[in-house]
Amino acid sequence: MIKHKWAEKLIEVPDKVICDICKKEFDAKKDDMEVQEFIYVRNIGGYNSIFGDDEEIYYDICQHCFQKFVEEAEKGE
Repeated sequence: MIKHKWAEKLIEVPDKVICDICKKEFDAKKDDMEVQEFIYVRNIGGYNSIFGDDEEIYYDICQHCFQKFVEEAEKGE
């Protein structure tokens, strides 16, 4: 989940980014290197999708949780 704040010119600027897996919150300015490494999954379910037609799927995953996911997938777990 990405929390935004509004800049002077009404441009959305990320303020906080929260990992949808571990729920850790990262400050966009203080933790800028961590935020840059987030994995953003965006998808819309198509016809006959198990998620539902036109269902929107959004996941924001920190690099640490994504690394665990990749390592488990490589092990075949």
